[in-house]
Amino acid sequence: MAKAGRPTKGVESATKVLLHQVVYSPETARDLEAGYLALDNLANERPDWFEYWPIRRFLLTETLDEKAFYGFFSPKFFSKTGLDHAAVVDFVRKNAARADVVLFSPQADMGAFFLNVFEQAETFDAGMIATYEALLARIGRETSLSGMVMDSRTVVYSNYFVARPAFWRAWLAVNEALFAIAETEDDALGRELRHATAYSATAQRKVFLQERTASFLLAAEPQWRSVRYVPFRLSWSASALNTRPIEAVISDALKTAYIAYGDHEYLTAFGSVRDKLRTPAAEAPAPVAPDGAATDLPAGPMMLSDAIVAAEKAVGEGRPGDAEAVYRSYLAAPGDGLIYAGLFNLGTLLRTLGRNVEAEAFLRHCVQMKPDFLRGHLNLGILLEGVGRRREAIESWNAGAEHARGEAGQDREARLQLLNNAGRLSEIERDYAGAERFLTESLDVEPTQTAVQHHWIHLRQKQCVWPVLGGRIEEEALANVASPLAILSLSDDPAVQLACAARYVREKVRPFERMVPADRRYGHDRIRIGYLSSDLSMHAVSLLTVQLFEKHDRSKVEVHAFCWSKEDGTPFRARVRAAFDHFHPIGGMTDEAAARLIADREIDVLVDLQGLSGNARPEIVARGPAPIQIAWLGYPGTSAIPHVDYVVADDFIFPPELEPFFSEKPLRLPTTFQVSDTGREFGPERPRAFYGLPDDAFVFCAFNNNYKIAPEMFAAWLRILGRSPNAVLWLLEDNVWSRANLSARAQAEGVDPARIFFAGRIDPKDYLSRFRTADLFLDTSPYNAGTTANDALWAGLPLITLPGRSYVSRMAGSLSKAAGLSELICRDAEHYENLAVELSTDPQRLKNIRLHLDQRKSAGALFNTDNFRDEFEDALQRLIAC
Repeated sequence: MAKAGRPTKGVESATKVLLHQVVYSPETARDLEAGYLALDNLANERPDWFEYWPIRRFLLTETLDEKAFYGFFSPKFFSKTGLDHAAVVDFVRKNAARADVVLFSPQADMGAFFLNVFEQAETFDAGMIATYEALLARIGRETSLSGMVMDSRTVVYSNYFVARPAFWRAWLAVNEALFAIAETEDDALGRELRHATAYSATAQRKVFLQERTASFLLAAEPQWRSVRYVPFRLSWSASALNTRPIEAVISDALKTAYIAYGDHEYLTAFGSVRDKLRTPAAEAPAPVAPDGAATDLPAGPMMLSDAIVAAEKAVGEGRPGDAEAVYRSYLAAPGDGLIYAGLFNLGTLLRTLGRNVEAEAFLRHCVQMKPDFLRGHLNLGILLEGVGRRREAIESWNAGAEHARGEAGQDREARLQLLNNAGRLSEIERDYAGAERFLTESLDVEPTQTAVQHHWIHLRQKQCVWPVLGGRIEEEALANVASPLAILSLSDDPAVQLACAARYVREKVRPFERMVPADRRYGHDRIRIGYLSSDLSMHAVSLLTVQLFEKHDRSKVEVHAFCWSKEDGTPFRARVRAAFDHFHPIGGMTDEAAARLIADREIDVLVDLQGLSGNARPEIVARGPAPIQIAWLGYPGTSAIPHVDYVVADDFIFPPELEPFFSEKPLRLPTTFQVSDTGREFGPERPRAFYGLPDDAFVFCAFNNNYKIAPEMFAAWLRILGRSPNAVLWLLEDNVWSRANLSARAQAEGVDPARIFFAGRIDPKDYLSRFRTADLFLDTSPYNAGTTANDALWAGLPLITLPGRSYVSRMAGSLSKAAGLSELICRDAEHYENLAVELSTDPQRLKNIRLHLDQRKSAGALFNTDNFRDEFEDALQRLIAC
């Protein structure tokens, strides 16, 4: 028998994969499978903890190799999965570069037919969910499990997973808390954990909950990268539902789609499939022999139409193996010339079964036989994207689109899908020019695709391709075709912005009755504030707000986060999490479940930090889970989302004439709408040569995102350079296309492109210190700098801004006013240009402004977080009192 901690021969090469098998009897010791290390539990010291006891002992006493993968399986692993040691090691090594955790979970019902593993546990022990929620609350990880969605990437049956030490430590931390509580005799929660289950008289609740910790961590903490061995290929453990393999694939795929896109329709469809699957086992169709369908087919050549009828019948009856046999029979003796379609059907079927390698082979054969069959290219690309081969997926879709170009009678719907998929994925891959080409071609085929127009416009904004609308779209139609984010840079008309947001909400957000009436007052001793966001991480929103979260007066308020941010592993993310009294991860929950959690926690004031920005989930706040709902920071305009009552404002950013163009009422604060973090630190200051800047030039900088640069504003900057011969312009480089287009525009306007410098993205501390290298910040309009303006002023860099009619165009003006620099708020474009030129030639005036900024950092209102907190909390008190 091999000793624990020493790898057997053959494991030393490549990534270390150290697989252990629990040995708890002479029989299991004798039958230890080849390659496994024995995890000794022959003494069976704690049978009530069974497999957890030896795993716990190993993790607490052994020194782990941080680069290796560790697994601790039961002796039943092979019988429940069909995988031997070599197969597991091979799969882990193939996926080691993209995984922290590798799953080998065979449980079909947990993985597919239940929303999550805790819901499944309730079927044999009602109370599992409440007990584990109580445990999480006890250890400061309060989470609602009822609505959490888990698919096969997060579902773990027992301890059937292999992981790096970092994940095992996270797993152990939660289970050690569970262990400690369960060991405490006089603890009510401990008694709940020791509760006997219906599964077995000796199996206590604690064991089943401990086995579900890995699933919880994978679903609640997105920083863990998981790869799963396709569960539908494994020998499922005893389950009456294993007669429904095709439905298992479908239901799991629907949950995966919901997690990826957040569309509630996927969960609705999942519920429909699941309801059918919960037919009692006696009523379920009996399994059919794998070759049953094939034997009913006529001998000799078969027509594809007959094969399709037979295969669809088999799939409908839950017999995908028979459907596969039908198509293989057709391909062995085709009675017509449609072999390519048979290859396509079989490949598509195998893809739905998770047999991607075989599916890819059939789909590639299909498009080789008939290169102009667009749906073959389409499905091949979908398969390739699904397994993470994005560039190949784009190539497949482009190959199909190439055959459709100039060909009459082609499948128009398939062609649009090819082009739109290629455009979507190219944008994700940051190939903006390629994405634009695909979407342009799609709009040439069908000009009225609103969703495609959204992306096409914003892609051109990101690249600074002007005119943005390119003659394809009329200015009058902007509100109907632009996305809410794009419209902020395209129009300063608040009526257009409102119309755009309202149209988007009509299309994307369903109407709901308000869950909690607006006049409800809970009467709590402290106001319960809930912050709703996907940006509670290294993001501009949190960079501004983290100190406010920390400094809220706990004698007056209790602070909750409802968050679907990804874990970025940074100390800043840890700081943000620690700033809240209660942190609720809702990334794996449905919008409905998240709203119900907010209502159940009796949140008095819900602050939506997301609005209509990226990764938004507007159907949470649209359900009205709190009596007072406030929009702030995430989307600097009206959201038009129902049941959002107020938007944080001040007198400058929200003048009275703006009120008719907001669905929200202004919650005006006396100083400014924006809070600051006075704990921001600077990196070392660098000489200009470090950034490639000339030492003797006046440096104008504009570090806003490139999509905020309007052509009129860039033209003003070029005129400023024309009047300031010793000046250069320093811009943020978002992508190579924006750099090339801006340089080309400067050349066309008679300004040497060599006078324009570009800066990449860097660490936050270095980013802040970089501002100090410049002389004057030039703001964009109509989409002002927000966090960037705050950072510039914090760094002591003067900023000139041109406010307009909209909320978003008045952000930097609000900050300048709070900083006591109203003189830098311009009346019109001419004033903006003249002021920039004047300051570039008046070093003493600029020096005085910098001195003023330094003084205001400690004595002024803009960077006084305590003052903002008091104004904000006082405003909330007034709302509660209404």
